[in-house]
Amino acid sequence: MAYRARDGTNSLARHIRSCKNESSISSSNSSNQNQVTDYFSSSKTSIIPKKIKDRVKIARVEFIALDSRPFETVSGEGFMKLAQSLFDAGKYFSPTSTVNLKDSIPSPVTVSRNVEDLYKKKQSELAKLCINIMYYCIICDFWTERYTGLSYCGLALRYITNDYRINNFILGCFLYDIQTQSASNVFDDIGVVLNNNYLSYFTAIDKELLEEVCKFLELFEEVINKLSQEERLTIYMVIPLRQLLINHCEPQFEDTAELKELKVFLGNRIKSAWIPQEQHYICTLLHPSLKHFHAAPNEKNKALKIIRKELLSRTSNVISATGKSSTAVARGVTNTVDNVENSVNNLLTRCFDKVTPEIRPVQLPLKELDEYMISTKTISETDDILLFWKNQEEQYPTLSTIVRELF
Repeated sequence: MAYRARDGTNSLARHIRSCKNESSISSSNSSNQNQVTDYFSSSKTSIIPKKIKDRVKIARVEFIALDSRPFETVSGEGFMKLAQSLFDAGKYFSPTSTVNLKDSIPSPVTVSRNVEDLYKKKQSELAKLCINIMYYCIICDFWTERYTGLSYCGLALRYITNDYRINNFILGCFLYDIQTQSASNVFDDIGVVLNNNYLSYFTAIDKELLEEVCKFLELFEEVINKLSQEERLTIYMVIPLRQLLINHCEPQFEDTAELKELKVFLGNRIKSAWIPQEQHYICTLLHPSLKHFHAAPNEKNKALKIIRKELLSRTSNVISATGKSSTAVARGVTNTVDNVENSVNNLLTRCFDKVTPEIRPVQLPLKELDEYMISTKTISETDDILLFWKNQEEQYPTLSTIVRELF
């Protein structure tokens, strides 16, 4: 910008017009330019305003009340996925746009038609998965629906991935024809039980003895619930909890004669009918806080014998695989020394002793077991045992493999 007396303020006017043109061009370019957020989403979680949270809370309450749904519905995995998909769909519309939600939600008929397609898709994925996994277990469970009283048989497939995670797949849930002890099934027998002949039996029951028996059976219920957990592994609990019940059935001096008789019967029944398998012994020993079998001392030698037999069957494969890897390491080090450049600065280096590759001693499976047994590492009851073995995989490779196969 140059100023001359004869131009007056014309130069300033031209400058203003020029600045306006440049600003309009830059603004148009900036509006059309892609931002980094168009390609990458932020890793930070956005803070939801309290006003929005309150509106969502009210909507969830209205959903449960108006549609008569259980409270657990709004915390289910399927509901969360539905809410997230609706939230993601709302990102594509501006706050001023008017969108009818019915246009984006399919009708019940459409949903019912797609259930079969989704089932076939998941069935195909599961079939491909089963081809690749080496070890898995099929879980069979019988349960009764609390409202209808109908009994079902459920089948589930469980396996542990290479990164030590539990995967569960429901294979099916089938109606099981078994007579349940629900009100509809026992109603006809009430009249027979409560007649004069049986009523005398009820009046003769010793209430103190009944309370004593109920208190004694509380531990059985706790053990059943513990072994029935679905989200945690339970195979290593079988032997310790079994022994806990056997010890619980030992008659005490202060017990009544009736309770002593019940304890002896249940203790013998547990020993004869509840027989642990070899997998139970191995898995108990592979729990760092149960490996010494303090809860069941008589079972330790049997567990060690079983796991040594299992480890010996794997020894030949481990030795052959380790021998190949040692050769590869030696070649790599030799090539590094031979490739030193021939220059004046490297003359002495060329005369150095050749580096001998460091060959780590082969970690034989039985040595793994010995080191594991003398290790003082333990975990608590709430710790993840799979995470423990994931961290110990390098030190105990064979034992870690057994954990993935059997747990």
